[in-house]
Amino acid sequence: MSGPTKVAQSAWAVIKRLWPEARFMGIMGDAKHQARESDHNSGRALDVGGPRDVMVDVAKAFEGHNYVKYIIFEHWIWHRPWQRTAAGYVRGGPRWDRYVKDDHFDHVHISFHRAAADKEITTS
Repeated sequence: MSGPTKVAQSAWAVIKRLWPEARFMGIMGDAKHQARESDHNSGRALDVGGPRDVMVDVAKAFEGHNYVKYIIFEHWIWHRPWQRTAAGYVRGGPRWDRYVKDDHFDHVHISFHRAAADKEITTS
């Protein structure tokens, strides 16, 4: 397990600057995360809590960002799903889908692409 990535740390810095009432809930995986595959274990995921309106704003601000792999909030996941075509599998357009694996009502989960680990986010 490595430490927090630059992309996750810089995302938190932007969030805290734009939404001072946001609450940092972690980057690195706890024992529960370490028992399974998780972007937290490689420092490529960020959990942000706070008032609901702040969490909604954070989720909306980061959807579509090139460094973001997916966002989970309140039984919804924003992602770019794979789609089967005649030419094979391709990435579909970004969208929000129902997500019932974990609820994520007390925080927004943002996962970043592996290739973005050393990148810096300066604005959302």
